[in-house]
Amino acid sequence: METLKFALLFGTLGFFVAVIYTFVIGFAGLPGAILSAGATNRSPDGITPIWGLLLTMAGQLYASLCLVALSIHVVEAHFRGTTVLGKWVVWSVAFFVSIAPVIMALKDAVHAERRNVQHSAMTLTAPLTVLGFFLFLFFPTIMNAGWGWIPQF
Repeated sequence: METLKFALLFGTLGFFVAVIYTFVIGFAGLPGAILSAGATNRSPDGITPIWGLLLTMAGQLYASLCLVALSIHVVEAHFRGTTVLGKWVVWSVAFFVSIAPVIMALKDAVHAERRNVQHSAMTLTAPLTVLGFFLFLFFPTIMNAGWGWIPQF
């Protein structure tokens, strides 16, 4: 029962954080989008440079993986030293909380009338965030390499 209470609390608070974090991911991709927009305006054919797309995606991906790492740290701290039946419920909630911001941003990117480089980068960021969740979960040394500054509770 304690596991379900934690899953409900984590899911509820996590989705509120995910809504706000969608804006954080947008701001993280902003430097690449600004540089890319400037280069696109100067280009005679109006093509977005690939480096702008990659820079935007790198910012978005790093920010989204910060939330993934934080979610994993919170769930690991809750289960530290316990053997509880039903851990999969909490890990499922953690997965959906972790990918919720990129899914919300991806939905915006798909429905945008006029796509910009941030929308294009989000189509690459979303699947990489899903992959990152599982890589961080099963290979924590990867998470500690680039996101070791995120608090471990």
